[in-house]
Amino acid sequence: MAKNPNELFSEFVNESRVLIVDSSSASRIRLASTLVELGVQSSKITMAGSFDEGQQQMIRLKPKLVLCDYALGTQSGLDLLQMQREQFRNVEESVFVLITGNSSQTAVARAAEEDVDTFVLKPYTLQTLKAALVSSVVTKIYPTEYMKAVKAGKELLIAGKHEEAIKEFDRAIPLDKAPTLAYFYRGQAMSMMKVIAEAEGSFKEGLSLNKIHYKCLVGLFDILIAEKRNTEAYDVVKRIAHYFPANPKRLTSVLRLAILTEHFEDMEGYYRTFTQIDQRTDELVRYMCSALVVCGKYYLQKKHRNRAVEVFEKAAVSCAGQIQFLKYIIETLIDFELTDAAPSFLKRYRDFDPSSDTWKALDYLVTAKKDGVSTSLTRGRELLKAGIVHPLVYRQLIRTCVEAGLDDSSESLAQFAAKTWPDRANEFFSIAGLDVTNVNTA
Repeated sequence: MAKNPNELFSEFVNESRVLIVDSSSASRIRLASTLVELGVQSSKITMAGSFDEGQQQMIRLKPKLVLCDYALGTQSGLDLLQMQREQFRNVEESVFVLITGNSSQTAVARAAEEDVDTFVLKPYTLQTLKAALVSSVVTKIYPTEYMKAVKAGKELLIAGKHEEAIKEFDRAIPLDKAPTLAYFYRGQAMSMMKVIAEAEGSFKEGLSLNKIHYKCLVGLFDILIAEKRNTEAYDVVKRIAHYFPANPKRLTSVLRLAILTEHFEDMEGYYRTFTQIDQRTDELVRYMCSALVVCGKYYLQKKHRNRAVEVFEKAAVSCAGQIQFLKYIIETLIDFELTDAAPSFLKRYRDFDPSSDTWKALDYLVTAKKDGVSTSLTRGRELLKAGIVHPLVYRQLIRTCVEAGLDDSSESLAQFAAKTWPDRANEFFSIAGLDVTNVNTA
């Protein structure tokens, strides 16, 4: 006689370790009490109050049933789920339940199809939690024909039998009302076979059924990046970053594409995400600061002075000692004749590097306008005599010579600077008012 769903659930939990991960102690206790009421032995329940603790307990216990809150500080239950999927082979024997606090989190949980076995929306009752758990456990033990076909296709895909795998995914598609997962794996198989147009079509078919399906979004993004379709790729990765918890690698991709596609006005939103990430890689810091500096320059070009300075301030705070960004900010402010805004950034630079030639050159650059032409000429020449051969000194001294009408001096300085720093030759010649095509740089 076949066992009913409740009996199957009881057998599953009696043989399983259970892990509850929730930052709220009250929520953890309530979940544990509810599970005990459902027949789970209290001795088999372990509770964790943070992502890190949950990760440690998962590695130690290898639980078959995990109930995890969506919000875990700066990380989420989906991050913990991903770790479980990457580290353990027997995930098909385990059940992962995401506890969500609002409908938007529920949408994200639904988008993580296949990985999240079920989700429960707070506030839940004993009956709703039991229904979700029983259904997910039974589905694991007795998968639908659709999931059987998807699983068969996945096994063929792993074995490198791409064409046979595609046939299984094609068989799976009509077996479910929303076969997004089958479309994803079909797209993956097509990608492996280098049939890129059909792969893209499969991912888009999946997204037409679930617009934020994580795996289809990532699959489509990878295709667009490989084909250098940056604008389309940015639209996709922006959607991923919006709906799914940010991590350094993903945010770096978003920032890089935002710069390439000139979506400068999006940068401040990404900065808010950046500030919520605890473990920021050096690469992410560089990309974030670069993005903010480029964004600030964009605002200056649009004559949004105050907004530009605010963005530069964020970059200055975030650069964590990477003073090349402070140098670029100061140069940019001077170029746009915002000498009144530069001193605060100059002070930050001095705090990091108070005795270098670059600091002295930047100080000269910032104070030149206030000093006037005569004093600026004297200071510039004194710096050169002191052996401070720096492009910023030459840049300002050339400009001051032009203002003083010393054309021969400005041309001579420009010629020397261009030979010394050939990558900035056009800049020096432009300041001196020289035609680059007629200048001898030999």
